[in-house]
Amino acid sequence: GDFVSTILYSTSEDSDFAFAHAVSYIKFTVNQNTTPFNKLIVSPVNSSELVVSRIQIDWATETSTAAPFTGKSQDSKTVSVTTDDNAAFAPGTYYIAINPGTYAEGLKFTFENGEAVCSKASPANVEMTPGDVSDMGTIGTLKFPAPVEPEIPTTLELGKAYAKDGVV
Repeated sequence: GDFVSTILYSTSEDSDFAFAHAVSYIKFTVNQNTTPFNKLIVSPVNSSELVVSRIQIDWATETSTAAPFTGKSQDSKTVSVTTDDNAAFAPGTYYIAINPGTYAEGLKFTFENGEAVCSKASPANVEMTPGDVSDMGTIGTLKFPAPVEPEIPTTLELGKAYAKDGVV
């Protein structure tokens, strides 16, 4: 995974720091049986919701908090991940950073292979707090072109970006 978009924050009154995540993550796995695709776009089903924005960290309280700060040029209703060379994703595990929050109508996953597109929506009421990881599982057969739905899990398994003492 490429954690370039990972945002952590911490405060401390001594030399011990406890870091907290400011964003949530979508995790997906590609294996040798995955139909080749070179782009995955994540968007909310409800077109008025955002998946990317600035994150504001509030230091004013005893326990600092982080939350999306909308109304800025960084706001986006989609986030996409591609490979550097626009080739198909190699087998591996990938993460996409998105805003924490509730996606009332769910999230839409759109796969592209350079010639065609297919999409699948998650169930409604996807609730993600900072540090949550929604695991799509292993991407299986993608039937290009749409409207045939790809064979991916219809639910997202929610976990945390870290389990204990910083160990995933």
